Amino acid sequence: MKKLKVIFLTSLIIVLAIVILVFILISTKVREVYLSDIKPDYYSVGYYDLCFNEDYNKNSISLNVEGKEQAFEKGLFAHAHSTIVYDNLSNYNPTKFSTYIGVNQTSRNNGVTSIEFLIYFDQELVYRSNELKGNSEAIYIELEMKDVNRITLVIDDLGGNGSDHGVWASPLLTYKGGRVLEWKKI
Repeated sequence: MKKLKVIFLTSLIIVLAIVILVFILISTKVREVYLSDIKPDYYSVGYYDLCFNEDYNKNSISLNVEGKEQAFEKGLFAHAHSTIVYDNLSNYNPTKFSTYIGVNQTSRNNGVTSIEFLIYFDQELVYRSNELKGNSEAIYIELEMKDVNRITLVIDDLGGNGSDHGVWASPLLTYKGGRVLEWKKI
């Protein structure tokens, strides 16, 4: 009987050690999600509607990258003035947000486009672009995150709204956590 108790306790300790090890491995796994694949908690746009992974004509979104037109499979297309909010992120321990920003090809070289991109973590402004025109180069942004609960993406029309077609291309949120984001899929 004593030998059975020892075997039982040893087995129990081994099982608990395995469960703890698995929990540690899962909770530190790095995960990624494109914000354009999940529904924001709030958004408003100047014209049309917020478009996910395409422009308002249902064409690929594209930006001027290193002097060449580059199409992106993932992205958010919004006519300025626009605000896009993703909330309750702290449950997922976000560590990084990266994206390309720029003017979509639908507004290239028209002479009237003039926009500015702003990124807020919670209520704090963490990024503000220079003014971007229709022929401006796309800008790649990578921001570290810690204890962030909300991302707010803003495209400012800088006082005008002629063809202000802004794009958040490949908007990638990296996070650590044991669960996959349980968000409203598009």
